[in-house]
Amino acid sequence: MIFIEMTEKHLKEASKLFSRAFNTPPWKDCWTPERAEKRLELMLSNNSASAMVALDDHEYIVGMILGDYEYEDTKMAFQIKEFCVDVKHKGKGIGTRLLDEMTEHVKKNGVEEIILMTLRAPETHEFYKSLGYSDVDEWLMMHKEL
Repeated sequence: MIFIEMTEKHLKEASKLFSRAFNTPPWKDCWTPERAEKRLELMLSNNSASAMVALDDHEYIVGMILGDYEYEDTKMAFQIKEFCVDVKHKGKGIGTRLLDEMTEHVKKNGVEEIILMTLRAPETHEFYKSLGYSDVDEWLMMHKEL
């Protein structure tokens, strides 16, 4: 397994992975690869973005993580916006290793805190808790349908 910076050349393959991953439980979204590609392309074009892919021995993308750097009042943070592993490869430690690689990468760039939002489901909650992440009681995510 190798971990490299995600670039535009990875967009098509990463978009297919993204739609496969998030169209399955617990998310059960309705992503098309085309719509996923537009999302990832827009996010990757942000000057503060940083992204990484995990490649298997055949150099196929089996995981991806993407986020951006942001300044807070007393420190720099990295907010993970998207993170997924191919459904065929879940449970093999790829997500943990990919998150570890990204953590080391952003720490070298001065990041002192990683922030993320995820679906409140046992699978996601327990995964992040097992890696040392904690709930933020003061934060509330809200939305409004238009």
